[in-house]
Parts: sequence; C-alpha cells; structure tokens
Amino acid sequence: ELLNACRKDGDLSDDAKCAWVLERIDEQSLMDYYIARAYGGDHDWANIRHIRSSEGDKKWRVVFFDLDWAFMPNSSARPFYDLLGERSNLRGHNNIIMRALLTNASFRARFLARIGHALSTTFSTETVLARIDAMEGEIEADMPYECARWHRSMESWRKQVETLRAFAADRADILAADAVATFDMTEEEVGRWFGNNHSANS
Repeated sequence: ELLNACRKDGDLSDDAKCAWVLERIDEQSLMDYYIARAYGGDHDWANIRHIRSSEGDKKWRVVFFDLDWAFMPNSSARPFYDLLGERSNLRGHNNIIMRALLTNASFRARFLARIGHALSTTFSTETVLARIDAMEGEIEADMPYECARWHRSMESWRKQVETLRAFAADRADILAADAVATFDMTEEEVGRWFGNNHSANS
C-alpha cells in the first residue's frame, strides 16, 4: 500500500499526503539508512529490506545489512545522486518512498539537517577514524591466528585497515559536496546545515 501510493503519485509536496506516508514509516530510520548507505558507498542499492513490529508504533523501519562493498577505494563519489538521483534504479523498491518524500519541502529540510548532523557527529572524520583505531586495537591480538587460519599475512591485514582510514579521511567532505549538488542546495542552506566549509557551487 505504501509503496504503491508513492509509486503512483511520486509527489508528496502536499503536507497531508506526506503526513500519511510518515504515519506508516519511521522517518528517522529512513533518513539514517540513506545517510549511512551513502557514507559507506556500498553499490548494492537495490538490496533493501523493511521490518514492522506488531507492537509499539507499528511503523515500517529499514533493515541496514549487506555491506560487503562498503568502504571500498572505488566507492562512488556521488552516492546521494546514485541512490536518489536520476541514475537510480527507478524500477526497484530501493528509493521510491524516499524520492517521493523529498518532493516535500519540510521533509527535505529535515533530511538535509539530518545529513549535516550526521557529518558533524557519527560520520565526522575524527569520529570514524577513532572508531577504526579502536576496532583495530580490539582485534589486533587475535589477527595472527586469523591470518594463519586463512593463509593471510599481518601485512595484508594492516594494508586493509589503512584502506579504511584512507576512505574515511575525506569521505565526510565528499558526502557533503554530493548532497549540495544532488539536492541543489542554496548557499543559505549549506551555511545553515553544513557550516561554511562547503560551497553551493561544489
């Protein structure tokens, strides 16, 4: 019902129509899914699942899974555009709801604010690099055993960790620049939600 409504109309600029959709799906879950998917750069966009509990608010939520292709050196530099722009898989279920919701000015503003918040907290360069360092420290003592079991070397493992660090080093900037371009943000919007580090002409 929800997918069909968004697919049939595709225009939720009317606040009442937008509210009808958001009564049935968890807004924060949906936003966070697309932000995290864009940050990781995973290419398997059509692989999306939803879950709804029979308890609580009974809203649909996105299941975040299958990230085998995330944090790769060849990850897209235009993740929001690939996920939600004209190059997206418009025939699939991966973006129908989100594309419809983004036609609503209020939802769009909240989504951009959510991106800005994520890029300054969870997905800031400092936060992600610190998390990589912490995870490396947690498993380093066990890695010789893993390397021996799978016929790998500690050197190759360390190179993979450095690949993660290299990915994270400028990913927040890449994501912000792509959001500016994909959502045609104005200078005022960029300053409000992303600070003054990114130009609307990026």
